[in-house]
Amino acid sequence: MDIRIGSLNCLNFGRESKNKKDISLFAGIILQERMDVIALQEVKSAEVVNYILKQLNIRSRHTWKGFFDKREAKQEYAFIWNSDRVDLPKTKLANGETRV
Repeated sequence: MDIRIGSLNCLNFGRESKNKKDISLFAGIILQERMDVIALQEVKSAEVVNYILKQLNIRSRHTWKGFFDKREAKQEYAFIWNSDRVDLPKTKLANGETRV
């Protein structure tokens, strides 16, 4: 099975407010390029990832999932994947937290 992997730099997206035009643009690129796993850099909140996921799930027949992480102030990133085609591995950490 071929899996298409992509990466989008969101350029501080979501720091102050969500922009519906950008959310629609990101979802459109993901769907147009038929990506299965997408890394998002410089996405500033889990809320923004959820808005992108909502757009993908509305505009596509697939089920999309995502994960947002912010380890340090300068390192925000997220992953989005088509769960009908790919399931990302999960690890249980010593503190009980689950990490994708």
